[in-house]
Amino acid sequence: MSFRYKGKKGVEQLKELKKKNLSKYLEELKSIPGKRLFKYYDAENKIHKLDASQLNAFLQKYFKNDITCKTFRTWNACYLSLEFLIKQGAVESEKEREKISKKLVEKVAHDLGNTVTVARKNYILPKIISEYINGNLNAWIHKTAKNPVSKNRIHKKLLKIITEG
Repeated sequence: MSFRYKGKKGVEQLKELKKKNLSKYLEELKSIPGKRLFKYYDAENKIHKLDASQLNAFLQKYFKNDITCKTFRTWNACYLSLEFLIKQGAVESEKEREKISKKLVEKVAHDLGNTVTVARKNYILPKIISEYINGNLNAWIHKTAKNPVSKNRIHKKLLKIITEG
């Protein structure tokens, strides 16, 4: 299933959904009358659009924490960053790592549908880039690249980077 829509500042987006189990739920959403995809029926069977502020309020209530839609976008950007670095393999030259870090930001920006500046400033944790450029991720990249890449391994590393401040 693919989505074509206008994102922020009217930028056309095209996203492919690869998880078939989510397609079923999106088909249910599409069956609710109206232009918008994200809408719902209330207790009185009236249709309402779902906006970001409602979703953020739900997330904060559900997680009992300061979690918003941006939290998920940031996590995704950071995950994509680490995934990209694994594909590059361990690189010994700091100058080469600097070049790769620029490509990383371009790739993540493209995947998110953002500009390079927005991706770097708002979504990719600076620590990922600085740790990479300084060579501090090389051992992890080398170890991870040798084995089949496990999503769980990337999530664990990301959590470690975040919690180590």
